[in-house]
Amino acid sequence: MANIAPGYQFNPLTGMRKKRPRSGGFGGGSDVIERLLGRSGPAGSGGGAGYGSITTPGFTPNYESLIESALGPLRAQLGAEGSADAASRNAALTRGLGQFGEQFDPSGAQAAFGQDFYQQAGLEGLLPQANQLAQQNTQAGFSVSSKLQKALEGSVQQIQNALAGRGMLRSGAYGTALEGANQEFRQGQYDARQSLTDYLQAAQQGFTAAERARQTQLYTAGREEAVRQATLNPATGTWEAPYSGQNAPDGRPLYRGRKGELLYADGSPYTTPGTGEGADAGQALEFTGQNAPDGRRIYKRRDNGQLVYDDGTPYPGTTGGSGAGGGDLGGGARDPFAALQAALARGREQRLGSQQ
Repeated sequence: MANIAPGYQFNPLTGMRKKRPRSGGFGGGSDVIERLLGRSGPAGSGGGAGYGSITTPGFTPNYESLIESALGPLRAQLGAEGSADAASRNAALTRGLGQFGEQFDPSGAQAAFGQDFYQQAGLEGLLPQANQLAQQNTQAGFSVSSKLQKALEGSVQQIQNALAGRGMLRSGAYGTALEGANQEFRQGQYDARQSLTDYLQAAQQGFTAAERARQTQLYTAGREEAVRQATLNPATGTWEAPYSGQNAPDGRPLYRGRKGELLYADGSPYTTPGTGEGADAGQALEFTGQNAPDGRRIYKRRDNGQLVYDDGTPYPGTTGGSGAGGGDLGGGARDPFAALQAALARGREQRLGSQQ
């Protein structure tokens, strides 16, 4: 009985064993593999040539937020200075009104000092406290108004005493002298109120000048910060990110961004395993193409050339054999296209060997 090898087919006419097809096993070779991997590159392209490039979108930073964040400390400082100056101005206005001794209602204050000044200086909120202080000073005889009133009363008494001594108290001379005393009182009252107005305006002008200086300082700082942010964070247009020739540990291709950072196909940043940092950390380590004796991959730090493992720990010894996957960034992170091609090649070799 003939010894028939299992699993083989024979031509009934010749009795010879049929040859198996020498294709890649998928019926379409690398074209099918390309479609399975979702690539658009030409059939048979090796390495990462089939990945092409990706277009990353343009980006305009939120300059308003960046500038506001940078100016935050200065704005807080200037705000505190403004609050302190406002408190000092209010105290000066209240003290001036209290020392003058006349109590003002809102309409009287606007008539005496002007509506614009009344609003700018915020007198409406200061009048209650100022009127209370004016009343206390007047009752104690310390206010300017009380002193003017006492001076008028003293002048009238002197006129009466002088005319009475000459028997002229009921004469026309008394009326004339009394009118002169009243005129002197009104002039003193006018001068005192003018001095009060000058004092209040000087206090308000000092506050206004300080406020303008603070606004100018903030405006200048804002312009300088705008230039700085535009330099540090320039707006960018779209960018054609080429395939980097490297793959992530999960097999996804990586692309080279505008600043050299590694990106996934969706534009998100790639992080080097073990670093726990952002996109820039992906550039901290570069695979050397070699493995340690225990199989772990060996990377080179780009800042000082030190050999380390993927978790950043130093590699103490010499490297072992050449690591598979060349430019991959993690253990087993081989190009999936190359891996499939290699698997198919091994399968063909095994089949050919079994046919021998």
